[in-house]
Amino acid sequence: MNSTAETASEKFLSGFNCAQSVLWTFAPRLGLDPDTALKIACGFGAGMGRREEVCGAVPAESWRSV
Repeated sequence: MNSTAETASEKFLSGFNCAQSVLWTFAPRLGLDPDTALKIACGFGAGMGRREEVCGAVPAESWRSV
């Protein structure tokens, strides 16, 4: 079985952005539909505000703790 890091990495390498990869990985644990998770996180790709400064995985991870 893959670790969560491996699962998120595989999703990223398949073409999804970092935020989508992280939130999609944790979606089942959050009771969130994986397709909905991809839609929620799509705006965080290329960092916050597409400035490529703060990785979009940071805000995506914060969804995990909600």
